[in-house]
Amino acid sequence: MKTLSSILTAVVLLCGSLNLTASNIEKGPNDIKDQVFEMIKNLDINQSEADEVSFLVDFMITPEGKIVVLSTSDEKYDNRIKATLNYKKVETDNFVSTKPYQVKVKLVK
Repeated sequence: MKTLSSILTAVVLLCGSLNLTASNIEKGPNDIKDQVFEMIKNLDINQSEADEVSFLVDFMITPEGKIVVLSTSDEKYDNRIKATLNYKKVETDNFVSTKPYQVKVKLVK
């Protein structure tokens, strides 16, 4: 009985910690979102068969106010998004340095 209780406790703790790490990424503040959208609005999606492309961009802001793209949800655009956004300076006081943020991007032909 002790073993079963110990296993159940471990499973509950593991599930709780996984849920906590999944919620650590926050949606970016609106002023940062607007600046990110402005930087990538002219990204060419003509190579895509779809008229519309949507993906998530996970990023953080350095203490100097520069964007560092951590990942995107679309491998096809990953390199171009990183090349377009990485180390571009954003003007805002509404961020926590080195905290991961996420924005949803939708590009239309």
